[in-house]
Amino acid sequence: MFNRKYSTYMVFLSLIVVFSCSENGSVLMDLELSFEEKLQNAVDSGVAEFGGKGLSVHIIFPDNTSWTGTAGVSHGTTQLIPEMLMGGGSITKSFTAVTIMKLAEEGLLSLEDQIDQYLPYFPNVDSTITIRQLLNHTGGIYNITDNPLFWDNLLGDTVNRYSPPLTVSYFTLEPEFPKGTNWAYSNTGYVLLRIIIQMLDDMDIASVYRERIWEPYGLESMYLAGYESLPSNVAHGWFDIDGDGSYEDLTEAGGLLPFYYGIGGGIFSYAEDLAKWAKALYHDKTVLSSELYNEMTEFVSGGHDEPLTEGYGLGAIKFNPVMFNGLLIYGHSGNAPAYSAGSFYLVDYGISIGALTNTEEGEAMNALNYILDAIIENYNK
Repeated sequence: MFNRKYSTYMVFLSLIVVFSCSENGSVLMDLELSFEEKLQNAVDSGVAEFGGKGLSVHIIFPDNTSWTGTAGVSHGTTQLIPEMLMGGGSITKSFTAVTIMKLAEEGLLSLEDQIDQYLPYFPNVDSTITIRQLLNHTGGIYNITDNPLFWDNLLGDTVNRYSPPLTVSYFTLEPEFPKGTNWAYSNTGYVLLRIIIQMLDDMDIASVYRERIWEPYGLESMYLAGYESLPSNVAHGWFDIDGDGSYEDLTEAGGLLPFYYGIGGGIFSYAEDLAKWAKALYHDKTVLSSELYNEMTEFVSGGHDEPLTEGYGLGAIKFNPVMFNGLLIYGHSGNAPAYSAGSFYLVDYGISIGALTNTEEGEAMNALNYILDAIIENYNK
């Protein structure tokens, strides 16, 4: 039986020691380097020191200037460039949450509504859970990607797709806890939210994201795998398909489109658009009303098993400053087969960061440690 767990945090599991032990790494030792050169050194080090394949980073500064850096490869000798799409995984939850809140603004639902007002019966799903509890993971619904049978079926048949309702019906086991009594990350809850959105907006979820968010906020590189055809400029993704401890080229193997279709993730984009989204949402605050922004950033405990998360709001993470060089960071991380990603807002500096890497474990994301070091040094002079 094949067993693999996917949560939004998996991308950062390897970073715990690195982040918590950072003392200005070697990329900052040469005082003659410019700030931009130190940032590029940080990206280069993320690939060279920690492994993986490629890494793309885009940073937007408070004065609206920006910086982009890449390192490593897509595949073979093909260098990774900024104009290559990669998977953003659970960062998609941010778009789902914002769409739900926009529907609430329009009076089409209330965050306190029970889900049985919009959804049919699903086994092992408490129908009295509220939409808010789905958004902040306090509903207790079992996380389908923790179910080994989910991965057995997915990897055993990479062609046929389970619809979102069937995915919930087949792979949701008994609840983790009674609603409202605890916190546990659940992809299942966000699948249910997307079903609600599609019913109320009467269009597929890709069209909803595109019309409500991507086009209005200039996120021109965004695509939703499983619902839209991806263009040719997708960086190859690397995934341990057979569980033997080594990566295979998942793109060459045909990808895992059923994964993207059946759960709550699936975006592909450039790092630039992940940074632009963090800026619009947290810095410019042009996406939501002030009331809903405040509700989005009412964070509940991230749970004892999520050490990098201090709290989870409505599709938003407050990352643990202890693990991120003491910085207060809002945003969302993501992990999907063969890709890892982050969309971050450094609250104290007004800086937005998008980062994408094309391996399952996201090893090159360790470069964020050095990037944060460089930012702290530059802005604290």
